[in-house]
Amino acid sequence: MKNHFLISDSEKSRILNLHESRKDHHGTSLLNEDESKESYKKGDKLVLYFDRKVLGIELTSGLRMHEPGLYSWSLKVTNAYTPELENKTGTLERTGSMVEGGIDDYTVYVYDKPGDDEELLYKVLKPNQVKKR
Repeated sequence: MKNHFLISDSEKSRILNLHESRKDHHGTSLLNEDESKESYKKGDKLVLYFDRKVLGIELTSGLRMHEPGLYSWSLKVTNAYTPELENKTGTLERTGSMVEGGIDDYTVYVYDKPGDDEELLYKVLKPNQVKKR
């Protein structure tokens, strides 16, 4: 009877290379995610489109990962459709994983003062509603 567990050295090498290419290298998964085409960084100016309105923001922090699939940036409103929102701060969150199939959505929160519990603005946006200026 033939031994089914004997494989050639080239086959062993091929399998090992496949395994190594799929392995997450410690400390790089966030960087790999951040290098994606939808990546934003501190200082980037974005435009958010919703409900026939436009909101300009500037990111005031780098990308933070809270848990796999949940990322956020701090923001400052730079161009508001209403004076109530001008120069306010908040958070832009991204859900979904670029590695596992794409961005599900963005959520923007704008507060009157840092630490407030109630938002002046809360909107869930699709990726096509968030554009870099």
